[in-house]
Amino acid sequence: MGTGVILYSDRSASVNFYTNQIAITAAYHKALNQDGDHFLSAGFQFGISQRNVNYDNFSFQDQFNGENGYTNPTGEYLPENNFSFGDFAFGINYVYSPNRRPGVFAGFAMHHLLEPQISFYANEPIEELKQEDFLHQKVSAHLSFLLPAGNNFQFSPRVLAYKQGPHLAANAGGNFRFLLNDAKGYALHTGGWVRGVRSLENAFGLDAAVAMFGIEYNNFLIGLSYDVGLSSLNRSGAKSGALEISIAFLGNYNNETILCPKF
Repeated sequence: MGTGVILYSDRSASVNFYTNQIAITAAYHKALNQDGDHFLSAGFQFGISQRNVNYDNFSFQDQFNGENGYTNPTGEYLPENNFSFGDFAFGINYVYSPNRRPGVFAGFAMHHLLEPQISFYANEPIEELKQEDFLHQKVSAHLSFLLPAGNNFQFSPRVLAYKQGPHLAANAGGNFRFLLNDAKGYALHTGGWVRGVRSLENAFGLDAAVAMFGIEYNNFLIGLSYDVGLSSLNRSGAKSGALEISIAFLGNYNNETILCPKF
């Protein structure tokens, strides 16, 4: 069994718009057989989010004095600048990981189960709430395989898809792992993925391609990836790539089947 706490804070500096969140997570992992190579996990998350904004940093058209600034009072109706809402999520995950044989990992999760409203006007009678005033449910699913080929090589094809309201995206690709020194934990990782998204016209097309190279040493994986935009939004002549550096802690293994994490 595992538990955790998430603390999140974001601020838009131009208008002092704040989003703060605290969430509690819990998960339970159950072995389905005595060999310990079948696992089923279930988890949930409950959180409270709070949003506030500083209206002093806003300017409206009717405040323009006709000469040199926005100094007149405004006739805009401004609701309370602070509100909060609850948020729920849950997920399940299945793992089949036999020793030195092909394994499979599959999972499903749902976020924002109650689709909370996120509009400052939610409790105001002057405006009818629209679809965009609610936080849509997000559904995500993943599937991956671990395919060993000899003692020093592994291939892991992976698929991740997620949908939230009218938005849909899917990632597909694979990762290669080359073991160089088992005693010292040296290994090289390389892989590539493509991402497809659904457009406003409900057409599904490629949005980006990602290439990755990583070095594994003593339970740490240091990766370098580059994201290349493929959609029409990235054809303006400007730079359309993104370079990312990642560090992952892989944990310690008693054997190839059961993960024994270290904190």
